[in-house]
Amino acid sequence: MRGVVIPAARINPHIDCICYELPRDQMLRDNYIRFVAGCAKKGIHYHKLIISPPGRPRTTGERSQSHRINGFCQWISKTLDLDFDSVKHYMKRLAVSDGYPFDTMPDGSVEPWSEARITMDQATILIRVIERFAAEHQIPLPEYDEDGNLMLV
Repeated sequence: MRGVVIPAARINPHIDCICYELPRDQMLRDNYIRFVAGCAKKGIHYHKLIISPPGRPRTTGERSQSHRINGFCQWISKTLDLDFDSVKHYMKRLAVSDGYPFDTMPDGSVEPWSEARITMDQATILIRVIERFAAEHQIPLPEYDEDGNLMLV
């Protein structure tokens, strides 16, 4: 049985116990509840707990990681005459083998994380995969210079 990653959990310290609030994100909550229930069915009542600080969230806004991801996927979708959401989901699936985070669904399938859940490092993985895909398929990607002028790289 695989584990569940909760990117950032609020700590509620109590005497002689460690307590965390479940995340507000419904998918994370469902994964956690499903994981705990699966363990209980197998008679597993202890869990390995690894505590680390959460990663820095991805950047958003003009010229951000989020902007690059969406812009590159939009450009590729237009170039290949494909649906934007399909291209973006495909890029995330490709990125899983490079370390992009994912959830394992009850049927065993892999579902890459939404960008809302990823860190800067994870966004960098996705950007590199998109850039590699574009290079392998001879698709020049739009970049902007310091003055905001569009260039194809």
